[in-house]
Amino acid sequence: MKHKYLSSLFLLFIFLYGSPGFSTVRVAFFEAYNRDGSRVELTPGGKFFHVAIEIEGYWYHTSTKEGVVQLRGISPQAGVKLVEILENRDLEITHRDLRPYLFLPFDYTYSWEKENSTYCSKFVAQLLGVKPKRMGFKSSHWRLAHGVKKGYRGVSPDFLYWQLIQKGFEISEEPLLRRREPLLCKRLFR
Repeated sequence: MKHKYLSSLFLLFIFLYGSPGFSTVRVAFFEAYNRDGSRVELTPGGKFFHVAIEIEGYWYHTSTKEGVVQLRGISPQAGVKLVEILENRDLEITHRDLRPYLFLPFDYTYSWEKENSTYCSKFVAQLLGVKPKRMGFKSSHWRLAHGVKKGYRGVSPDFLYWQLIQKGFEISEEPLLRRREPLLCKRLFR
């Protein structure tokens, strides 16, 4: 009887808190292209436009319309290309760690200090312990952006990429889109 009770408690623990131990955390990096075919650069010479993170088999990203959301897979829109996935097999991050971020609205000012909103690379950086730096918003992409102030602390997708490499993340050898069928929706980049 005691064994059955302990087994039930263990299963309840896993359900509430996620499985114990380590799981692979994957971060996907995307490029975006302008109508003329040129790559969108968020930083001068930068490569990446957007990031998403996979934890325990689900992808999370920050949508401009819905904020931080969970997806069963990733299905980029036209003009956006998944180009690289970094992974770390030694991190202990679960769905529970994501709770403070889920459904936070998108931050159009890209401010690290705002606690009640976020953007894609800030969300992933905070979750993985990457520290921000001063951002210049010097690329042509930011010329028409309203509310963005130079000198704000933050993290661009390119800066996040190199910080994760320094933290021990490696380029994934698995195919870019896993065997799981991607969620058929167009909300990934809205």
